[in-house]
Amino acid sequence: MLERLKPPAVDAGAGPRSRPRDPMLAAISAGASGSGLVLEVNAIRNSPLGELLLQCLARREARNALDALRQMGIDPLRDLDRVGVTEHGVVVSGDFHRANWEGLLGAASGTAYGDRGQIIPVSPRGPGGATLFATRWGDSLLHLGTSEEDARAVVDAIEGRGAQPRPLLSPDQTYGELYGVVSSGDLARTLGQGDDWAAALADAASNVELHLDARRDVALVADVRGEDARRLEDLGKSLGGALAMARVQARSSGDDETADLLQYARVTPSRGDSFSLEVALPLEVVARKLAFCRDEADAGR
Repeated sequence: MLERLKPPAVDAGAGPRSRPRDPMLAAISAGASGSGLVLEVNAIRNSPLGELLLQCLARREARNALDALRQMGIDPLRDLDRVGVTEHGVVVSGDFHRANWEGLLGAASGTAYGDRGQIIPVSPRGPGGATLFATRWGDSLLHLGTSEEDARAVVDAIEGRGAQPRPLLSPDQTYGELYGVVSSGDLARTLGQGDDWAAALADAASNVELHLDARRDVALVADVRGEDARRLEDLGKSLGGALAMARVQARSSGDDETADLLQYARVTPSRGDSFSLEVALPLEVVARKLAFCRDEADAGR
């Protein structure tokens, strides 16, 4: 099993320190978000997994999309830092001082709000589409949402104005190339109500904290938390048994690749209010699955 992804060590002797407000963490917490995921684009890009994904971006269709953005003054492979997603919209941070906002959003500026905010209504590009609200915060952050109320909430949260929302993620939880929290309600909607496992997980869990490590192999840790310790313990045991049974069935049916992959999945026993599901994919397996990208990229040149 790959080594479990762990949060960075904290120097206990350093004493308490005040951290500057992180605009991304503030933005994804705005509007009392219950779920949010952050992708560290820069870290992924410079990882072995990123090299494989760049092969997919070299396909003709992806190259055309990248070229279109570059003509608008944004190079996703150079200028993007992080991408956050919540039920209140998408947040993108990076270096956007070269961006052609008029070309991207239809207007270079909108209604000024707060110290550095600009709220720009973006008309739908097709029939039946809804108006989006693009919120620029300086040249380092862009929020895309569906209401002006959410746009104002994002700027207020970033600039520390008014009642501050409860942080969705603390700075200590921002490790890995992808991290975030998914609420039980969003989990149920995502997994679907018809699946027994999905229903049991959504019923027992208050939320699931996710961390993905792509520094070499791809490892995902899901910390499942709930208020009912007994129900959570039973769920963890059942999930662990299901993984073991799936490994046996895959091996007996001759599906050695699936059986080998399931060897890298395990459930860490309940620790009172949580248990952990750990899944790992060796980089060699990911490379085989993405081989089609390399072939089509080469053919398109």
